[in-house]
Amino acid sequence: MTEMLTALTLAGLVLIGGLVLIRRRNQRTWQQELVAYVLKFPRGIDPAAVVSFIGALSGLVAPRLERPFAVRAVVLEVSARPDGITHHLLVPKSLAHIVLSALRATLPSVSAQIDGQHQTMQPALSAELALNDHGRSLATDRAATVATAVLASLQPLEPGEQVLTQWTLMPVGPVSHSSAGRTGFQSVIDALAGTGGHRPVDAETLKALRIKQQAPLFAATCRIGVRAGHLRSRSLLSRVIASFHAANAPGAHLRRKHHLVTDLGRAITEHRLPLASWPCSLNAGELAGLVAFPMGTVTLPGLQLGGARQLAPASDIPSRGRVIAQATFPGAERPLALSMADSFRHLHVIGPTGVGKSTMLLGLIAQDMAAGHGVVVIEPSGDLVSDVLDRVPPHRLSDVVVLDPADEERPVGLNILSTGQTAPDLVVEQVLGIFHQLYKASWGPRTDDILRAALLTLVDVPGMTLCEVPLLLTDDGFRRQLIGRIDDPVGLGPFWGWYEGLSTNERTQAIGPVLNKMRAFLMRRRLRNVLGQATPAFDLDQALADRRIILVPLVKGTLGEEAAQLLGSLLVARLWQAVQRRVELAPDERPPTFGYIDEFQNYVNLPTSVADILAEARKLKLGLTLAHQHLGQLSTPLKEAVLANARSRVIFQLAAGDAKTLAQEIAPHLEAHDLRGLGAYEVAVMLSTGTRVAPPATGVTLPPPRPTGFSQTARERSRLRYGADRAEIEAAIRARHDGRVGPGGVGRKERRS
Repeated sequence: MTEMLTALTLAGLVLIGGLVLIRRRNQRTWQQELVAYVLKFPRGIDPAAVVSFIGALSGLVAPRLERPFAVRAVVLEVSARPDGITHHLLVPKSLAHIVLSALRATLPSVSAQIDGQHQTMQPALSAELALNDHGRSLATDRAATVATAVLASLQPLEPGEQVLTQWTLMPVGPVSHSSAGRTGFQSVIDALAGTGGHRPVDAETLKALRIKQQAPLFAATCRIGVRAGHLRSRSLLSRVIASFHAANAPGAHLRRKHHLVTDLGRAITEHRLPLASWPCSLNAGELAGLVAFPMGTVTLPGLQLGGARQLAPASDIPSRGRVIAQATFPGAERPLALSMADSFRHLHVIGPTGVGKSTMLLGLIAQDMAAGHGVVVIEPSGDLVSDVLDRVPPHRLSDVVVLDPADEERPVGLNILSTGQTAPDLVVEQVLGIFHQLYKASWGPRTDDILRAALLTLVDVPGMTLCEVPLLLTDDGFRRQLIGRIDDPVGLGPFWGWYEGLSTNERTQAIGPVLNKMRAFLMRRRLRNVLGQATPAFDLDQALADRRIILVPLVKGTLGEEAAQLLGSLLVARLWQAVQRRVELAPDERPPTFGYIDEFQNYVNLPTSVADILAEARKLKLGLTLAHQHLGQLSTPLKEAVLANARSRVIFQLAAGDAKTLAQEIAPHLEAHDLRGLGAYEVAVMLSTGTRVAPPATGVTLPPPRPTGFSQTARERSRLRYGADRAEIEAAIRARHDGRVGPGGVGRKERRS
């Protein structure tokens, strides 16, 4: 009999030893597989939702027979530095899909992004908390208060100081009332060793156990680490430990468990699990406050709230094409792209300065240049154009045209009165409409009449530019020389007859408003030398046909706001005229062109409605990207046109008003607080996918592509090929103003390379 008992004892010890070895091996595997996610929280989290999330982690519980040696735990860390508080979720890669699904289902507004740089601190002083009675419950009715107390204890900190709270949780599944507080592994040991498992339970204890098990149970350990000076470390550690006492309840409280400091510090850094006895048995309701998720409307130093809900991309959003962003939804990280066909349905980009809008535009432009497409960039700061020039591929250096009015010595020109293949009347209507939009507050019928007649007269004379409008109206000799060529007895003839019949005072009074508006930009030498080139080497129609890269920086500080708006609007008008002529080409012969207009509302002062342009441009293979800062910049008709006709949209962080407006379009997927909570480079996108606009997805914009180093080369080639010397330009303008009107003018014909 004794020999049999000895054999059974030895067998039991061997089994226990085997289980220990298996568990240690599984723990090492668990540690090696841990992936860290940084959590970002919005305001107003409901404590009940946190309880639901922790309760949902019970889905990690191992099958009953595997529980003695399975390791299926998660780690929730809150780390604090002087500059802020950060929450991390650590979970083994093999279980990440379960945990992240639980997070999305219960706390959809909380974002979780992989943090590949995360390293748990090595504390100078540490402690571990234990529950005094595993069968009784801590407070479950004040989770928000407990969480706030813990978070408040983490600040303020001095430079170089760090504090960490680390909860490790493992679901234990249903347990019998007699083994409360023991994990499945510990229960097996008790059974093999003949200890526990059959202790009598009184009525009060039984009632407490039933209350405890009303929510999913977890074996848990809470470790606290601090790094600071010796005395300061002791003070900080005591402060944090005291904050957890807010969860104490009658008969149940957390106490400090004593350890060797060095061993516990390594346990924190290496995420070691208790081998058998866990210090705490807690249910989801008890843990909700202890893990210190910010709840309610808490506002604390170092706590940054406002993250946006993460949304997975729809399956019909392509991963290839013109990549807009990278999806950040956990488990669904992939590129978010537009197909070529959907790119021609236009893209609307909205976001204030400093959120990454220009970086996103730069990435798209770089993709288009690399693909050999035609590109037009019009922007108000000059920075985007400089960045684009830094990314021009070597094989496209000769395709670059930089129309920069700030280039005083050799500017590229644009003669808006050069009709080319466009009907003169249409050219005049475009120019007149732009002036009307820019000066509509002081625009009258006489101003319209006089400027229209002047433009119609000049547009029929080769070599004339906008610079000659004042000369035509004020110089009798110049005017009569041009009028003598007119054969229009119904329109221009009677007008000039009336004009010539005015007295000097009447004429001066009549043309004053026109001259006032013309001089606003003609007195600016830089703009005059662009618009005053009669036969510039740059031909927009040919440039589009040849898929050139046309870059136009319109810096208001250099040109003046009115002049920048005028030139930008004239360029957009000429671009649209050139694109409209593609109707004469077969669809497969129309070269794709992508136009990027930053602060587009400044440059669409056109007689043609933006809605019509967006509607018609698709079939002509012009894809527009219209970017701006906020909806308040847009007139009501312009806002309605863009929201209705730009099928794809990229939304960066928004102010309250815009967030409320755009949330109406994307509800119920995202709400206004989500759009306000987007961080730098984070976006919510709604992308056209053929027959529909896909539901919104969240992501981050791509980092800027690496510079190619050919910026100066591209700029110089453009100046030499398309620019004209300032002295030559000014001499030609002077010659025209001296009355020497002829078919020619200044400018260099494009040199083919």
